[in-house]
Amino acid sequence: MRRLWTITAIFFLVHALLAGVFCAWLYGTGRVNRERLVRLVDLFAPTVEEEHQEAKKAAELVEEADRHAVTMARLQAVEAGPTSLTERMESDRQVQERSRAQLQRYREDVAVFRSQITGARQRIVDERAAFEVEREAFRQQIDAVQMRQHDEDFALAVQMYERVKPSQAKQMLQELLNKGQTDDVVNYLAAMNLRKAALVLKQFRSEEEIDQASHLLEKLRVRGVDPVGSADGDAESSS
Repeated sequence: MRRLWTITAIFFLVHALLAGVFCAWLYGTGRVNRERLVRLVDLFAPTVEEEHQEAKKAAELVEEADRHAVTMARLQAVEAGPTSLTERMESDRQVQERSRAQLQRYREDVAVFRSQITGARQRIVDERAAFEVEREAFRQQIDAVQMRQHDEDFALAVQMYERVKPSQAKQMLQELLNKGQTDDVVNYLAAMNLRKAALVLKQFRSEEEIDQASHLLEKLRVRGVDPVGSADGDAESSS
C-alpha cells in the first residue's frame, strides 16, 4: 500500500514538472501572454461534474489499491501455509498425548473396576466358606442334640421295657418287628438287663415267633450279648 502511494506521488510530481517546463517554454517564445494563459487555463479547467468524476475515480483507485493490498496479504498468508511443519507436528503430538492420557485413564478405571469385582468375588467366597463352617457347626450341634435326645429316649425306652411285664415288653417289641425295625429291637434287648431280655425272648412261643426270637438272638450274639445263655448260667448257679 505504501509503495503504491509512493509511485502515484512520483507520477504526479513528474507530470507537474513537465507541465511547468512546457508553460515556461510557451511564455518564453511569446506564444502565450498573461491574457492568453488565463484563457488557456479557463479552457482546460475541469467542470464541477468533471471534478466530481475525478474525485470518484481517485476514491475508486484508492479502494482498488486497498483491495489489492488485502488480496496480496491473503495470498502471502496462503503461500506461507496455515502453520509450519513444526507447528503441525507439535499439534499432532499434543493430540496424541491427550489421546494417550485418555487411554491411560480408561485403563486405570478398568483396573479399579476389575479390582473391585475381584474383591467382591473374594468376599463372596469368604462369606460362603464362613457360612459353610457355621452351617456345619450348626448341623453338628443339631446332631449332638438329636443324639442326646435319642440316647435319653433310648434309655427311657429300655427302662420301660425292663419295668413292664415280659409279655407286655414282647408285644411292644413285636410291633416294632412288624414295622421292620429289627435293629431297634436288637438295640433295646442288648441294652436291657440280660435276665429281663431273656424273659422277653421266651415270650416268643409260636413257630413264627420262635424264628424271630432265634434271628434276634443271633444278632445279639454277634454283638457279644447272649441273654439266654447268661440267664441259663445264672439259673444253674442259683441251683
